[in-house]
Amino acid sequence: MSSRTTLRETEIRPDHLMKEQAARFAADVANLLKHKSKFVEVPCPACGESKGQKTFEKFQLQYLECAVCETVYISPRPTPPILEDFYANSENYAYWNKFIFPSSAEARRERIFRPRADRAFEMCQRHGLRRGGVLMEVGAGFGLFCEEIKKLGFFDRVIAVEPTPDLAETCRKKGLEVFEQPVEKVTLEPGSVNVIACFEVLEHLFSPREYLRSCASLLAPGGLIVLTCPNIKGFDIVTLREVSDISSGQRYQPGAGEFRDNP
Repeated sequence: MSSRTTLRETEIRPDHLMKEQAARFAADVANLLKHKSKFVEVPCPACGESKGQKTFEKFQLQYLECAVCETVYISPRPTPPILEDFYANSENYAYWNKFIFPSSAEARRERIFRPRADRAFEMCQRHGLRRGGVLMEVGAGFGLFCEEIKKLGFFDRVIAVEPTPDLAETCRKKGLEVFEQPVEKVTLEPGSVNVIACFEVLEHLFSPREYLRSCASLLAPGGLIVLTCPNIKGFDIVTLREVSDISSGQRYQPGAGEFRDNP
């Protein structure tokens, strides 16, 4: 691995590709907003508190901040069927899969996903998980984390859960075992998975609670869930708010839209 510790934005989001990406993202937003009349009001998806205060608006979507836990979320928001159709037919995701991910794959592998795999392996050792068993990544995307975790040889089985068709096909072409559906619909025996990894997934979901319940039902006793998601207290969001990239097409799809107040 390179000894360089910094990662330049252009290494993972090449400048010459981002203009077209922005156009694809805008098309996705337009398609989503066609269903705005069917969006539904929701309480805070983290704690269930019904009182949320509007903090900003972007893409004609209203972002509320929970009065109790300070999670920022979209309400009204698309229903689960609308979200499922949105991700299945996203022009933006198709473009990332065809152009951006391939052109930035090695930088992402070295600077993001290999360190994540190493960190997950260290966590397994620290928490006493035995070699063997099953790791499942939800939202496997381009498959880089699954590839890197397989190389470590700690798990007997690595499963990529990826409901977006183009990305699921990419994972299959890499020889990964793929479930092309949401984790809530995955048909595995309860308690059969030792580790579930999900990176920047929670913010795409209609109900993070239901998602985590589904994950918990699949976990073996003593199993681990390793996850990350955007943080509303991050410097770029605090400074730029609705004009930050974290709430735009470069890093985020305008679906459910949670931003947590903790790492």
